[in-house]
Amino acid sequence: MKPRKKPGLTIRMRILTVLESATAPMSAKTIAKKAGADYKPTIDALNILMQHEKVQRQGKKCTSMWLIYPKRYEPRRQDIMLEEI
Repeated sequence: MKPRKKPGLTIRMRILTVLESATAPMSAKTIAKKAGADYKPTIDALNILMQHEKVQRQGKKCTSMWLIYPKRYEPRRQDIMLEEI
């Protein structure tokens, strides 16, 4: 039995990297091509990332476009202290 090779980046990380560098929403086929992955694993990874609110989908099924989820505002410690006063 051969030992498994450790991949450099998981498919999810490669997809996030592709989407972070994108200037506009991209189709799953384009993401798969740029990430160097097959279409089916790319769709599975995009759906998992969508469930974890890392990416969002515009449209339905084959015509959908994917983009990175907008960064949320996380209050700093000073902001929390000001609200308590």
